Formats: sequence, structure tokens, C-alpha cells
Amino acid sequence: MRPVIFRWKLCVLGATIVTLGTLVALLLYRYPVRLRIPTWAVYGACGAIVSLGMANVAQSLALRKTALCFFLAFLAGAFGIATWLALTKAIGQCASSNAGISMVSPQLLCTSAYGVGILGGAVVLSYVVAGALRRQNAA
Repeated sequence: MRPVIFRWKLCVLGATIVTLGTLVALLLYRYPVRLRIPTWAVYGACGAIVSLGMANVAQSLALRKTALCFFLAFLAGAFGIATWLALTKAIGQCASSNAGISMVSPQLLCTSAYGVGILGGAVVLSYVVAGALRRQNAA
């Protein structure tokens, strides 16, 4: 069992993350802006962030299975949005700046960053699912 102070700090961190994710979604709803991506993708990202905060709160309350479900929801949301961004032309043109020189980057460079994120997300997701299955089989 973790010390009470650590669990309290984890709960406060989770509540802060939930509040920030919810606040961004509410601000987007109240003050719509011109985005380069559809609004549903931003709401999906906010939902993923809220799921991460809820995972922290559940972990601080020693609800491990609930925390795992929220963390998997976070990974699925983040993974899904990154996959959508990488496989569509939703990004449009992107610009990069290096040493004060700005230039328009090729589409491959823009989407490859999301591709790397997808691979990293797949590794983390498979690690978490494999660990959960191992713990379930051991019990």
C-alpha cells in the first residue's frame, strides 16, 4: 500500500487533469474557433485527457481495475486520434522552424511524427494489456 500523502497527491493531480480537460472542452463549446481539424477530434482529445485524470483518481483510491479501464480509454482515445491524423490529410500543410528559418514541411514529415506516436502508443497499449492479462491469469 502506498503512503497516504502519495495517494492524496495522486488524487489531486487526477482531479486537476480532469478539470483542465473539461475546461478545454467547455471553452471550445462556448467559444468555437476556426480549427484545422474537426471539432470532434478536439473533443476526443479532451475526453482522453479526462480519462487519464480519472485513472489517476481511481489509482489513488486503490481501484486498480477501474484505473486500468480509464487508462486503456485514454490510450485508445489518444491512439485513435493520432491514427486518424496520420492516415488522413486533415493536417494540411505544416510549417517547421529551425534556427529562425521557417519553411513549409513536406506532408510525409508531418504525418511521420504521428506515425511514430502511433507506434509508441501501440507498444504501450500492448504492454498494458499484456500486463493486465498476466495479472488476471496469476490470480
